[in-house]
Amino acid sequence: MAQISDEAYSFLTKEVLQVHALCDRAQVPREIDAESLSMAQRVSILEGVQRGLTAQLGVKHPINIH
Repeated sequence: MAQISDEAYSFLTKEVLQVHALCDRAQVPREIDAESLSMAQRVSILEGVQRGLTAQLGVKHPINIH
C-alpha cells in the first residue's frame, strides 16, 4: 500500500475540511433521509445550485470559461 507523508496528509485533510465548510456555508445538507452524503455528492449539489444561479443571471459558468 502506498504511503503518503505527514505533510501531504495534513494538506489533504485541510482541503477536505475547507470543502465541507464551503458546503456548510452554502447550506448543502450533510445527509438526506438519514443517509450521510459523501463529499462528492455535496460538491455536486453545490455545483448544481451554482450552475442554476449563473444561468439565471446569464453569466458563464467559471469552469467553462476558456
